[in-house]
Amino acid sequence: MDGEAMSTRTIFLASYVLILCALIACQIVACRPAAPLAKIGDVFSFVKRRRGGWIVLVLAWWWLGFHVLARSSALEP
Repeated sequence: MDGEAMSTRTIFLASYVLILCALIACQIVACRPAAPLAKIGDVFSFVKRRRGGWIVLVLAWWWLGFHVLARSSALEP
């Protein structure tokens, strides 16, 4: 970047990539024997046991799709 400050979009995309990398790292640690962390699938199974959990998961999926996928394709180059 030729001396310009990072744009807000770049900061948000970098933060999403950082969160994704952290989730992948947690999953790798959780797959080891005697791991102190639960696997991501186990966490989702636990959350889905109640109706509120389903609602939170659907809203989170909608938010992710709207903010990352739908809006990023509508931005001007």
